Amino acid sequence: MKYQKKVLLMGGMGNKFFQLSRALELKNNNLTVEVVFVDHSIQRLYKLSGHVIHSDWLDIVLLARNLGIDARPISLIEFIHLALKFACRKLGLLIKFDDKIEDTLNLGSNFLESKWDIGYFQSSHHVSKKSLDRVADVLLSFLHIQKLNNNSEVMTCHIRGGDFDSKMRLTNIEIQSLVNFCNSESLKLEVVTNDKFFCRDLFDNQSYNLSNGKSALEDFALLASSINLYLSNSTFAFWAALIATRSHNAVIYVPENWSYAEFLTGKEKFI
Repeated sequence: MKYQKKVLLMGGMGNKFFQLSRALELKNNNLTVEVVFVDHSIQRLYKLSGHVIHSDWLDIVLLARNLGIDARPISLIEFIHLALKFACRKLGLLIKFDDKIEDTLNLGSNFLESKWDIGYFQSSHHVSKKSLDRVADVLLSFLHIQKLNNNSEVMTCHIRGGDFDSKMRLTNIEIQSLVNFCNSESLKLEVVTNDKFFCRDLFDNQSYNLSNGKSALEDFALLASSINLYLSNSTFAFWAALIATRSHNAVIYVPENWSYAEFLTGKEKFI
């Protein structure tokens, strides 16, 4: 099959879920589309080109196929071509990246001049909530997530740690507000994090329970199955929250700098 568009899967799993949603958006607009990923044979070159390698904690190819989207590894020639494009971007040269969906679909803008569709696609200008919801529903069935943390007296908090931009991290003030809220509502605080040391510094001497998840998949399932969720400003937390709201109408609490309000229920509560 000849594909009109190729969507590159890159970054962590949360980013890749958005990119799968973008591919689904293109497919729903009657374009033939495939997703292309960096496999083990290219990863060393990928790292040498300045990109961070994130481990996949589920089978992204199987997930794509469950969405009716073809997936394949990138070829060496394609990788070299994209590496040059990214180098040009770092030099400030204009390349197509993170295009709005309307621009990509606009036949008058020569949208077929490049088959590649590259970006993070994390706003309503890039992908519809319908496509995100579809990916979330397939994830829900794909992972067989149950209410592992169905205690309404627990607040599950996600904290993204030291590998995250400092401007996007939760602050001591936000954590203090969360602790105060939990105390006022008699909620036990359980924390899911990828950085226990950052978490310890963030909470200082505040009391909390640390989740005993042994993998990113277990952490994700715990978040997605919770009734009360406080989110860090990360795609990992966003996707868990989207599944939780669609699965069992979880109550979502967010910090003031929350980036994804347009994609959840619109009923998120700020603490």
